[in-house]
Amino acid sequence: RSSPFPTPPRPGPSSVVDSGCTADAIIKPAHASALGLRSLGPSQMNIRDAGGGITRGRHRTAIEINSATGAAGSATVAPIRDSLESTTKYADEGFVVVQHPHFDGITVHRKEDVV
Repeated sequence: RSSPFPTPPRPGPSSVVDSGCTADAIIKPAHASALGLRSLGPSQMNIRDAGGGITRGRHRTAIEINSATGAAGSATVAPIRDSLESTTKYADEGFVVVQHPHFDGITVHRKEDVV
């Protein structure tokens, strides 16, 4: 039986979407390693969590945010529990972000692909 919902994402590293995250992304080291993300030098970022704790970023890296143009966003690799990703970078690139409670996640679409 076919589902009215889009195909769920492929298994692999995932991140928590955080509309309040002011960085493009904060990636835990295991995910950065699994994705083959290279270090672009030390990070000066301090990450404040909801409990008031501060975690220092290890290094900077880049992540692709637009597969059509190859545009990249900055990311920080830091020892955090879950990788975080801001939705702002997608909106800034002109994409539409759709939350799917059924899949407990989001999808990102080009404006012309959304009816």
